[in-house]
Amino acid sequence: MIKSTPCCRIAYCLILALLLVMQTSAPTQARSKFYNYYTEGNEFMEEGDWERALEAYKASASLEWEDTKKKRIYGTRFIKYFPHRQIGIAYFQLKEYHKAKEELSLSLAYKESKEAKKFLQKVEEALAPKEPPPELTEEELRAIEAEEAQLAEAEAQLTRERERIDQLAEKSQELAREAETKQLAKEREEMAKLKAQLAEAQKKEEQRLQKMMADMEKQQEKLRREKEQLRKERKKSKKERLPAGALTYDPEKVVQVGSRLSVAVLKFEERGSSAAEIGESLSEQLEIELVNLRRFKVVERRRMKAILNEQKLSLTGIIDDSKAIEMGKVLGVDVIALGSVNIDNEALLNVRLVDTETGEIIVAKSAQNSEKDLSHLSESVQSLAVKIYNDLPLVEGEIIFIDDEDIYLDIGTSVGVRKGTKFVAFVDGQQFKHPKTGEVLHTKAKYIGELVVSDVQETSATGRLLEDEDSEEIEVGFKVVVK
Repeated sequence: MIKSTPCCRIAYCLILALLLVMQTSAPTQARSKFYNYYTEGNEFMEEGDWERALEAYKASASLEWEDTKKKRIYGTRFIKYFPHRQIGIAYFQLKEYHKAKEELSLSLAYKESKEAKKFLQKVEEALAPKEPPPELTEEELRAIEAEEAQLAEAEAQLTRERERIDQLAEKSQELAREAETKQLAKEREEMAKLKAQLAEAQKKEEQRLQKMMADMEKQQEKLRREKEQLRKERKKSKKERLPAGALTYDPEKVVQVGSRLSVAVLKFEERGSSAAEIGESLSEQLEIELVNLRRFKVVERRRMKAILNEQKLSLTGIIDDSKAIEMGKVLGVDVIALGSVNIDNEALLNVRLVDTETGEIIVAKSAQNSEKDLSHLSESVQSLAVKIYNDLPLVEGEIIFIDDEDIYLDIGTSVGVRKGTKFVAFVDGQQFKHPKTGEVLHTKAKYIGELVVSDVQETSATGRLLEDEDSEEIEVGFKVVVK
């Protein structure tokens, strides 16, 4: 039996302390599970951040497809799991009603819920056909003005007729005092007929005026609605005003395995006195544009600052690539977006995306603008976001050969693959069919691991597997998709 000496106990305590420090300081790189994405989507939903919630729920559904009231996450722990219902609600809030209807209907097909029924009814009400109000032509406007003039003339005529009636009434009173003459009786008879005619004419005129006023109120209401519609159209987002063909692909049509490429946007470096105090606004604008494109998973600025503050990393001052990579690893993102703005004779904006794993610049774009105000600079930021989007296309390929650590793919520069491009390797798994129609709605993709391209040619590329505790053995024939 070994005796415990004071020296042994001290050594044992030092070893435990060292292991604890190593455990707390090591960055967590494990890939999130489906319930982590689902929980993240719920948090974004509570904050009203529909775009980020939609991205998180899609990532969750790509790993676990079916809606169910009881889903096991680990051990004996279960949660209510309705990814398609939540995706449908997010689409509804974004006013994409047709997509919302598809997701809510699919959720009800798997498992009925009051929430899905409620929002499906709202979607159907929003999609109900509404007859648009006809636009008024100049001729119709002139007709309304003419009717208003006629109304004024009719009112004047009615006033004159009333004055005439009053005069006749006075005359009738005078004739009444002349009792017994036949002429007086005849005039009374004529007066009665005239009053009846005038009463009938007055009644018809008042009815015509009431109808005319009702028609005018309808026209005024129609004009008010048209003005309101015009005001709303002028407030459409910049993304809706993008020219046709500005975006070269649709991320919704490419298979998603887990989350998309994660990005953290740092504050733009301000160069020159004219560029002071606008770096933060431009970086926030770039973050919004990237979120709206639905190609990337963008870290929210408030959460990014909170994490960096915990690690005592500052966002102020000039941030070089090495410090940016350190921040990216702390945030757990794939790339860091670094930007700068320089205003001299004209405005020059630069943005580069740095891979936090390899330290390489994977995209670098710039935009110039002769106008220097913030509204025109925002247009330049939108242009930069579209350039970055188009320069990182989502494409699918296949593993065709494996040589030790080198993995060869059947796609290259011809479809936008470049050195540093990250892929997710996967295989098709279980198929999910519509419970009523039998149509194949989704094929569950099984995550294998992540690759990064080290060499690329026109129709092929070579990469290596990134270290990941969830990775499985790579085989020829497995599919890949750009992250």
